[in-house]
Amino acid sequence: IKNLYLRAFKLKIQAHFDRINIRFLLKGVIKMLCEKWIWLPEDKYPDRQCCCYSDLEDDKGGLFTVAEFKREYAYGKKIASAKLRFSADTAFQLYINGEFYATGPASVGGDFLSNEKPRNYYYAYETEINPDSDALEFFARVRMKPDRGFEFSKGHGGFMLAAEIRFADGTKTVINTDNSWLVRFNGSYTQSRKFDSAVVPDEYVNAEEIFNLWHTETAPIPVCTESK
Repeated sequence: IKNLYLRAFKLKIQAHFDRINIRFLLKGVIKMLCEKWIWLPEDKYPDRQCCCYSDLEDDKGGLFTVAEFKREYAYGKKIASAKLRFSADTAFQLYINGEFYATGPASVGGDFLSNEKPRNYYYAYETEINPDSDALEFFARVRMKPDRGFEFSKGHGGFMLAAEIRFADGTKTVINTDNSWLVRFNGSYTQSRKFDSAVVPDEYVNAEEIFNLWHTETAPIPVCTESK
């Protein structure tokens, strides 16, 4: 009888931990679904997918690549606010409704050792905007490949943006980067801090959804902006 009670107790404890594990698993799945990354389609740009992890790495592999993403969401009713979460690999500039908004991502830092492998985590910014508009137009310029000592990559180009939009009538909707976004390779950016206006950017094509390598943490600092 004692063994039966002990077995029942162990089963109860196991069931409790199974429920906890399922809850944590579901949280992970939800985070993955909310964080959708996109990049240049691999079949069209096979040599512009991967890069080195750090500018301090001995083997600085990967082609210098600038990809530009855009997407417009028109709703026909006033947007009261939008909570944004966004990041990119390796560096980005984000414009919203034609205005420059942010640059990033926040550097994960470190002691500049073990540069032959990616950092354990990656940052995304979270912020809220109040556009006086019934539409949101996004444009992001993303550079793949670290070229400064404080820049780190997960080894693949990518861009991610998610938003919870609240309208003036109280309704809400959620948007994510996906293959409905357009992307182009802009070869005018020939290398770091060099631009050739004679090079015409490629035509826009649908972006490709890629595996989430980043699973970002929220940056502990405010969104970084630039001014003249």
